[in-house]
Amino acid sequence: MRINDSLEVVTHNDSQHISCSRCHHIYGPATDNVKDHAKMKTFPITKAGPMLNPWVEQPDFELREFYCPSCATMISVELNKKSEPILRDFTLAL
Repeated sequence: MRINDSLEVVTHNDSQHISCSRCHHIYGPATDNVKDHAKMKTFPITKAGPMLNPWVEQPDFELREFYCPSCATMISVELNKKSEPILRDFTLAL
């Protein structure tokens, strides 16, 4: 079952897992937050472009990019406070 362009649900060892739709890397159980199993790179929020310039004076925010640890396909991006936990993009009803 396809989740989006980068992720899909597959059956692995008789249970549902999230996998990379490009290289088929298994992130983990479908009930987990896939970002917890991805590679994350953080940047200043100015990398997001000029539309966020009013926030430039707020260094407590960061841009987070999440990638497949196997093939480096980007799976998600979020803008959040540095002190906040990683966001969950979706919860699957399996």
